[in-house]
Amino acid sequence: MKAFFDTSSILKLYNEEEGSVELETYFNNNIDIVVLSELADLEFRSALMRKVEWKKLTKK
Repeated sequence: MKAFFDTSSILKLYNEEEGSVELETYFNNNIDIVVLSELADLEFRSALMRKVEWKKLTKK
């Protein structure tokens, strides 16, 4: 199955937060192809840096 993931969904796969476990389970059991927008890389990096600034995530 092909699925479009927005940046907030991608973040849940890399940073444990509400909905992460459910999304990972769904992803592993149902998704063959992930479609991302051209802005996903920039949005993802920006969101990670915000989490670091807000001390919700470390740079490690």
